Amino acid sequence: MANTTWSNNWMSGIDDNARLSEISIPGTHDSCARFNSAPNTQTQWFSIIQLLNRGVRFLDIRCRYVANGESGRTQNIYFPIHHSSVFQNIFFEEVQAQCIAFLNENPTETIVMNVQMEYDGNGDQFRNKFLEIIEPCKSYWYTQSSIPTLTNCRKKIVLVRAYDSAAGKGWTKKTDGTFDGGLEWNGFNIDGESSNGTFSTQNGWNAWHGTEKGQEVIKYIKSAATETAHITLNFASYASDSGPGPNAGGMNPMLQNYLQTYNPQSWAINLGVIPIDFAGNTGDSGKSLENLIIERQAKQRPGFSYGGIAPWLLTESK
Repeated sequence: MANTTWSNNWMSGIDDNARLSEISIPGTHDSCARFNSAPNTQTQWFSIIQLLNRGVRFLDIRCRYVANGESGRTQNIYFPIHHSSVFQNIFFEEVQAQCIAFLNENPTETIVMNVQMEYDGNGDQFRNKFLEIIEPCKSYWYTQSSIPTLTNCRKKIVLVRAYDSAAGKGWTKKTDGTFDGGLEWNGFNIDGESSNGTFSTQNGWNAWHGTEKGQEVIKYIKSAATETAHITLNFASYASDSGPGPNAGGMNPMLQNYLQTYNPQSWAINLGVIPIDFAGNTGDSGKSLENLIIERQAKQRPGFSYGGIAPWLLTESK
């Protein structure tokens, strides 16, 4: 009899020795951007804990260094979450707390988190404040620079550090060897395709739109099956005058339809990490985009199957 996993614990069905580069992972772009006080700044509906319970395992967290008038708060409150100039009514410490609460309830899971400076600034200063904030919770963080296996990162948050050494943008690791720096990602700063020693990235937020963008996403979905030495990070989100909502309204159903027929000879195939806008806009059924990503796994454990969104979560949402 098969062991059934659900959206809140689906990684329990993945082989312990699977590297993150070998796992299909649904993600969200600008994961905390639920507020739209300026045009086109909302990209999600659900809170962090809701996203995690629905199966999302890649979070894109954009922090300013310190709160200012944009957030309506006093100075010396650090790491407010922003989408551009718009404060998203949450701070990094709250995101961290929600992730830890989720991991304590679901210790088989891991969360891959891109921590990104939303504005250019002092990378050393940003790093030092990050290390200060996570210090009481550092046992929950994986901050090594090598791609881990699930054995090494279950019940942990895997740090992705947004840093482009060629452009000198993002935040730095220490040179004294006391902070390994997490998984360094250069593609946050490149509108198109990029790669480094850890990531193979498609992040064309303005390079491609509509169908052309969809074809780029599909190209990287296909390449993820064999690109197991690198994590394939494949953003389905993009910018246009119509805004994230309409964009995701076309993109997510298109990818949903594609994945239902992709590679029918073998359902056991790696799709990489696919961050999307407006998770949940393709429904709650087993054929939703997020569920289709989760059930396509090259490293599924024998005797395990994926059941979809946890029934209790659907009941709770009504």
